[in-house]
Amino acid sequence: GFIPASMVSDHYVDDLSQFKGQELELKIIEIEPSENRLILSHKEIAHEEREAKKKEVMDKLVVGDTVTGKVARLTNFGAFVDLGGVDGLVHVSEISYERVDKPSDVLKVGQEVKVKVLNVDEDRDRISLSIKQTLPEPWDSVSEKIAEGDVIEGTVKRLTSFGAFVEVLPGVEGLVHISQISHKHIATPNDVLSSGEKIKVKVLNVDAPNHRLAL
Repeated sequence: GFIPASMVSDHYVDDLSQFKGQELELKIIEIEPSENRLILSHKEIAHEEREAKKKEVMDKLVVGDTVTGKVARLTNFGAFVDLGGVDGLVHVSEISYERVDKPSDVLKVGQEVKVKVLNVDEDRDRISLSIKQTLPEPWDSVSEKIAEGDVIEGTVKRLTSFGAFVEVLPGVEGLVHISQISHKHIATPNDVLSSGEKIKVKVLNVDAPNHRLAL
């Protein structure tokens, strides 16, 4: 019997040699005895098996659980993680407490990762995941690392009309109010600072429970 390449699986397969020696369940597509021709397909069966496996995995997933998966694909907006037959999406904002511009900067295809299940939408076939929420919350240890009066180095992350947000620890930003930027009068923080600039700041107040840091 002959299985056309397009009917070996329910997705494109580049290397057919992986099927050599495998026992497959097949559907008979065409029988032509006069030409000794038998056309077979595994496509529909593979699709049914995949759907059954997907449903089994999705039925087991509980929002709030932490599970292990493998990075299957990377896009600009996030990473698709294979949970054993079904992919879930880790949005770029859920990869790390630090800002991530491109998922490929911090993740690799095939990498094993721990993820927290945020949402399971069986109707739309969507699973939302978070890597960030399996990691220690940066603000939990702020009080141990930073104290009022400390002078530390940070990176200017964002500039607003009322001040500058400066990252002093991974995932921890504090505000330098416009009145605390310079001894001279300035119209906007942009007059003195620029995004990405490294600066020294003095800690004026630490309010870890409310994620606030005055610099």
